[in-house]
Amino acid sequence: MKYNIKKILPKIDYKLLIGKFFVILFITIFFASLSTIVYNYIQNISKNSSTITNNNKIIFQTVSEVLYYVILSIGIVFILVQLGFNLNTILVALGSVGLAIALALQTSITNIASGFMIMFLNYYDIGDLVEIDDNLGYIDSFNLFNTVMKDLNDTLINIPNSSIVNGILTNYYKEKNIKVSFKVNISNYEKSTKINEISQLLKESLAEKCNFIIDKNEIKINVNDLSKEGTLLNIRFPVESKNYLSAKNMGQNIVRETIRELNVNLLDNYYKDN
Repeated sequence: MKYNIKKILPKIDYKLLIGKFFVILFITIFFASLSTIVYNYIQNISKNSSTITNNNKIIFQTVSEVLYYVILSIGIVFILVQLGFNLNTILVALGSVGLAIALALQTSITNIASGFMIMFLNYYDIGDLVEIDDNLGYIDSFNLFNTVMKDLNDTLINIPNSSIVNGILTNYYKEKNIKVSFKVNISNYEKSTKINEISQLLKESLAEKCNFIIDKNEIKINVNDLSKEGTLLNIRFPVESKNYLSAKNMGQNIVRETIRELNVNLLDNYYKDN
């Protein structure tokens, strides 16, 4: 028995198939090219502009990457429609997948949202001296998930962005000049009438040796606490914000050396930050 191959095989509209192939090819090339062009354009703006800060460069980087994948995703949806998938079904599936991902990555999404808030509200820039809760240091790097701070001991601290937005942040670089402030605890074996004399000598020593102080007349030393065990002196002096850590370290060393030259004992934990 002879079989008619044409009757067995399904009827294929080769013209329609070839047409869809070229449409899909065009969509692929178009959206791949468009996403690359948009990405490179935004990246070039970020790299070639001298007025864009480091934080804004991070914004440009993030926006370029997001747009790149969004454009590619739109292209994929168009291709699926050409292959016969129902658009409503695709959107429902994407919504379900998006919801599942959002629930699974709730903490990460919170950090990402906080990261955008930090960037757009310009909380800080790379290199700024900041205090986040009880951590003091320079901003070393930043991304949408966390901020890396380098503390006084050059230790890198990773802080989630959501903790920064919900916590207490002080950016010392927002002001050109700030005041270094610390407390020193000395013993009271000598008469309390010597406290004024000690304070005056500390002022003179700081004014002479600490070259970071921008106004010698603004050096303030006050008695913060006076007890049988010791006297807590509150020391403050103005410096440029960019020199804060160096000035504080130098000021504490000068105070310590001066007190020892006066044969006054320093108590345990004699340095305290305000």
